[in-house]
Amino acid sequence: LNIVALRDLIRVGEAYQAYWKEAGFEVTVKPGGRGPKWGRAVFSGKFDFWWHNYQANNDPSLVGMVFHSKSRANLMKINDPEIDAAIAKVKAARGRADRHKASCDFQKLLVKQVRILPWEQRGVTVVFQPYVKNVIKPLSIFPKYQRIWLDK
Repeated sequence: LNIVALRDLIRVGEAYQAYWKEAGFEVTVKPGGRGPKWGRAVFSGKFDFWWHNYQANNDPSLVGMVFHSKSRANLMKINDPEIDAAIAKVKAARGRADRHKASCDFQKLLVKQVRILPWEQRGVTVVFQPYVKNVIKPLSIFPKYQRIWLDK
C-alpha cells in the first residue's frame, strides 16, 4: 500500500494494513511523495495491488500551487502579492503548529478575498497486477468490499 499524502495518513495506512493482515494479506505501508511522484511507483510494477485515494481536503501546498502568480497551474491568472506572500509563509513554516497557522491564515485570506478553487479532485486510482483476481472497478470513492486473491 502506498499512501501519497501527509505523514498523518500513515496511521490510516496502518489501520488498513491491520485489516488486510486479518484477511490474510501481507501489506507494506510506504509513504510516497506528493504530486506526480506516485506515478513512478506504479510504473515500477513492484506491487501486487495499488490503491490511492484523493480526498477533498487538499494539501495547502497544492492549493498554493493553483493560486501562486508564477505557477503554471494558476489557470485563473491570479496575480496577487498578498496571496503569494501567504503561500511563501506556508512553504517556509516548520513544525506542525507553524504550518497549521500559516495554512489557516492562507485559507482565511482566500475566503476574505472571495477566491474560490473551482476544481475538486475526488478520484480513486486502483492498479493491480494480472495475477490479482476478482477486482471490480470502483464506481465511486467509497470502498466496496470484495473477495480478491492472488493467482501466482
